[in-house]
Amino acid sequence: EAAPVLFRGVDSMELVPGKEEQRFIYFPPLEIGPVKAQIRMTVELQPPTPGRVEIKVLEINPGVLDPRTGNVEYQKDPTEYVEAITSVETSWRDQAGTSGLRVFQ
Repeated sequence: EAAPVLFRGVDSMELVPGKEEQRFIYFPPLEIGPVKAQIRMTVELQPPTPGRVEIKVLEINPGVLDPRTGNVEYQKDPTEYVEAITSVETSWRDQAGTSGLRVFQ
């Protein structure tokens, strides 16, 4: 899949329930003083074309670890804190005279 390649440092990834084209991407937890947080990004994979891939970032949701349960509680409305609708596009071409690719982002 393209998402882990475009978003290095991804901790894990899973399908968004009921939305086959969307994924939740989880970044490694962060410790900020006594609080442990984790970022969950919701992305939508666009139909691929030869030499190009695009992923739309629909939401960035900061979650806080509940030390009693061990579960991360994500914001009901993350746009209250951060609004980050964007897209990431990567394309590539054969690099003449070599066996490598030239990557553009």
